Amino acid sequence: MITEARRRQRRLRSRLRLLLPTLTTGSVRLVLLLVLVTLMTATTGAEQGALVTGFALLGSFAMVFDSGASSFLLATERPDITTGLYRRAMVLQGALSTVGLGAATAFALVSAHGELSSGSFAVLMALGVTQLLDGLARVARAPFLVAARDDRYALPDLALLAAKVPLVAFAFVQADLRWLLLLPVPSLVVTATSLVAVHRTLPSGPTTKRRLELRILEFGATGALSAYYSQAPLVLGALIVPAEQLAPLGLVFRLVQALEVVPSTVSQQMIPRARAQRPRFLAWTGAFLLFGALVSVVLLISRDLLSSVLAVDFGPAPVFLLVALAYTLRSGNHYLVAILLGTGMVRTRLVIAAVTGALASVGALAAALIAATVGLAVVTIVSEVFLVTTAALAIHATNQRATVLLPTQTNSMGLPPTSAGNALRGT
Repeated sequence: MITEARRRQRRLRSRLRLLLPTLTTGSVRLVLLLVLVTLMTATTGAEQGALVTGFALLGSFAMVFDSGASSFLLATERPDITTGLYRRAMVLQGALSTVGLGAATAFALVSAHGELSSGSFAVLMALGVTQLLDGLARVARAPFLVAARDDRYALPDLALLAAKVPLVAFAFVQADLRWLLLLPVPSLVVTATSLVAVHRTLPSGPTTKRRLELRILEFGATGALSAYYSQAPLVLGALIVPAEQLAPLGLVFRLVQALEVVPSTVSQQMIPRARAQRPRFLAWTGAFLLFGALVSVVLLISRDLLSSVLAVDFGPAPVFLLVALAYTLRSGNHYLVAILLGTGMVRTRLVIAAVTGALASVGALAAALIAATVGLAVVTIVSEVFLVTTAALAIHATNQRATVLLPTQTNSMGLPPTSAGNALRGT
């Protein structure tokens, strides 16, 4: 009896450790949502539209300019993550994130058409720097997930919550955006602490991997293209649709992105585990889609309540409807991407994302000219349909070839070894 009780306690603790990254990352995303609400309530008119659109663009460009360092580290065997490899991965992430921040700033200024005051611009820059540092911190902690230390991965997010919530709360209650200028401070402290803590746990020495940056960027290119197709309606729409008219779409995008934390974090945790276990492909895909469908339904039912509680205008009803429904498919896509990355099918993901991004670009430009924000929302859901279909077919086809041609030469996911996967392991 005692032994069985202890086993139950260990299983419970193990499940809690697995859930911690999702819970803490989700809480940090909710803080970003509160920041968005604060921006809406503390400003009015054209400046409000410019600020909200600029904040949404910061999020979009952060995803597009991600180096892929986090996914690369998660797909790398634990002994291969040396201090030399780790430092180079972090430098690459920091450099690309800085370029992304500059590009987002340029787009925000163009879409604002001179409606941003100097104070609002300073706030926007503070939010951009905060976002950059938080992204660096997540990459810095990736080796903890590889080592199955999910609890240590999550702890820094708790520190961020403790420091950021009061600042955002003061800004919201007092309708004073100057409080948001302090947000980069806790982000800098947590990022530096995470870097030092992880660096101490890694084996010392340079990396033996050749062309490391190119291999990381292979992950980054696929991630950037995946992010781009989903953000193309907002990014390209900012060039055509006035900021005040585009603001509701940016608001809905930010709301839905905040809720993506569950499928994105869970799928990220599955990347290193993909080599050690064989998830049931159809069952897991269905589970992610079902979760997404439940969240979409809750969003649609609570639209009016959210608008009232948050004191925001979500714009035309079809925009909210289409972007909320797209969340269902996006949840499934997070899982499919985890399989592609965890089994070495990086280039397959790259091709799929590139085609989807090209179609989304053409569609977004045409939709913005023809139907403004409603057209852009249509492009959002159509892009998700295309990606989930092509990714699922690619994985299914690979499974079929593995079963028919090489039934004894498959990896832990039941998929055949690939040159991309071997290259990532340095073989």
